Amino acid sequence: MINNIQTRIGILLGLIMLNCVFVSAIGVGCMYSGSEMPLKMYSGEAKVVLLTLQNPDVEGVVNLEGELLGGSEIASLDGGPYSVPYQGTTDVEITINVPESATIGQTYDVRYKFKQVSGGEAEEGMITFSQGVTRRFNVNVIEKPAEEEPEEPAAEGGNGLLWVLGIIILIVIVVVAIYFVMKKKKDASNGGMGALTTKPTSTPPTTPVVSKPVAVSKPVAVSKPVKPAKAIK
Repeated sequence: MINNIQTRIGILLGLIMLNCVFVSAIGVGCMYSGSEMPLKMYSGEAKVVLLTLQNPDVEGVVNLEGELLGGSEIASLDGGPYSVPYQGTTDVEITINVPESATIGQTYDVRYKFKQVSGGEAEEGMITFSQGVTRRFNVNVIEKPAEEEPEEPAAEGGNGLLWVLGIIILIVIVVVAIYFVMKKKKDASNGGMGALTTKPTSTPPTTPVVSKPVAVSKPVAVSKPVKPAKAIK
């Protein structure tokens, strides 16, 4: 008898387990995590951190509520509930306000949790076990960066004035260039005509050089021919 009761209880528990849906696959995504990926802010700064609730496995809509577990002195979170569709996501915001009294190097530990609440559209006949997801990230206080001076907006019509000045300067450059080119051509033309019309330069008269009379040499006496001597017999 006792064995039969235990057997029936075992079968019943097995059927219950087969019809259960575990919400272990619900996730929460955030770009900041723990001390490895902290949020860096300066004193007096305010920032909104975006969280992404995920439901990749549970068919139907899952309702989740959020809760801050730590860091409430600088963080605020709207508890919801938030509806997350099957294989969909829902964005949630955590607002961070670092007080002016915070010192450089100070660290805040922000911890939050999301858990399933009733009201989700699970499949008919299924028993749903809720499970919470807990996450955390650090907020490190840093020195406030130097503010950049805003650029003064250009006066109205400033761009048009620059265009006009540029065109005027370009015209002046072109006119000056044309002037010098024409002047150079004119000078070259006048130089050529002057070479053709100039009168031949007169050479000064040269003084005739009178050569002295050359002395005439006296005639040389011509010797008479010598008669041949007679032969001696």
